[in-house]
Amino acid sequence: MDSPASAGWNPPAQPPSPVPSPPPLAPSFEVAVDDHHIFHGPATRLGHRLCVNDSSAPTRDWRLRLRANFLSDRDRAAYSSQEIPVHLLPFFAYKDVALYVPPTDSGRPSLVTLFDAMYQEWYPTRDRTVFDNGLFSGCGAPFFSATVRVDFDGPAPQPSALLKHFVDWHIALSRRLYRVLPRFDGFPEGGPRMLVRPGLTQPQLQALPARLAHIEYTPIMRRTFTECFVWANGGWEDEGVRLVVLGEDMLRRILSSESEGLTRDVDLERQAKEAESPEAETGQGPKEDLDDHIGVDVEASIGRISVWIGSIEHVMRAVLAGDETRKRGLREYNPVLDEWLGEGVNVGK
Repeated sequence: MDSPASAGWNPPAQPPSPVPSPPPLAPSFEVAVDDHHIFHGPATRLGHRLCVNDSSAPTRDWRLRLRANFLSDRDRAAYSSQEIPVHLLPFFAYKDVALYVPPTDSGRPSLVTLFDAMYQEWYPTRDRTVFDNGLFSGCGAPFFSATVRVDFDGPAPQPSALLKHFVDWHIALSRRLYRVLPRFDGFPEGGPRMLVRPGLTQPQLQALPARLAHIEYTPIMRRTFTECFVWANGGWEDEGVRLVVLGEDMLRRILSSESEGLTRDVDLERQAKEAESPEAETGQGPKEDLDDHIGVDVEASIGRISVWIGSIEHVMRAVLAGDETRKRGLREYNPVLDEWLGEGVNVGK
C-alpha cells in the first residue's frame, strides 16, 4: 500500500510562529521614539552642510553649517572646525561616527534613504542607558551618525585627495570637540530647547519658561567618533560605503575578524599615499593624542590609516564591535515604523 507521501499527499504546512504583540508603551517613551526617528525634524535629517569654497584650500578654511528646525539665527552661522561654539557640542555628543556625503560622478545618495537604512540597523543596538536618562527628549539625541553633506563650489577633488581632506578635517573637528567638552554647562537662554545644567532645584526649574525642556545633561564624546568616520557616495546600496579607520584599537578588531563583511580598499590607500608629499611619505606624520583620559590615539598620517568597504549594516556593526552592550541579538518593536527591527531575542525598552 502506498504511503500518503508517495500517493501525492502532503501534510499541511505548519503555521508560522505568531508575531509577538507590541510591548506596552509609556506615553513619554512614545514621544521620545518619535523625537529621535525624525532626527530633530526634516532639516537635521537631511544632514549638516560642510561648505568648501576652494577644494585646493586647507581644510581649516572649510565651514560647517548645522541644520536643525530649532536653531537660532546666531547658531546657523558657518563655523570652521576651530570655531564651533561649546553650546553646540550636543550635535556631536553621543554620536558613534561622523558620516560624510560628498558629491561624486555617481551622484549623491538620498540622505533620507540612507538615514532610514541606518536607523533600522541602529535601533535595536542603540545605547539604552541614554534612554533611561531621558536624553532623547532633548537636543542631544544620540543617533548613530552626525551626518554631514559636503558641498564644493567647484569640482570635487579626486577620491585620493578627498580622503586626505576628510582625515585632516575630521581630526581637527575631534580635537575641537574634546577641547571644549569640559566647558559645557548647558545651553544659554534662547538656545535649542534650552537644556539646563545639572543641579538646579525644583523651584529654579519651575521658574524657567514652561515651553523649554529641562533635562540634566552631560555630553559625552564616544571614542568611536574619533577612531573612524564613514564616507558614503551615490550607489551605496550596491557599492557599499567606506569606513576610514584612524584608531589602532578599531583596526585590531577588524583584522582579528571581529567585523565581517568588510573589504580593504587597497587601491584608494595606495593612491592617497602616492599623492602625499615626499616628506609625508617618510611615515613621520603627526600622531594626535586627542584625550589622555580615555586613551584615544589616532593617526593623521595617510600612510597609517586604513580604508574599508562594506554595506552600511556591516560598517555599522564594525563601529559598534567594541561595545559588548550594543552587539546584535535583540529584536525590538518600533512604534513609529510599526514593525519589529533586529534579530534574536524580543525585547521591550
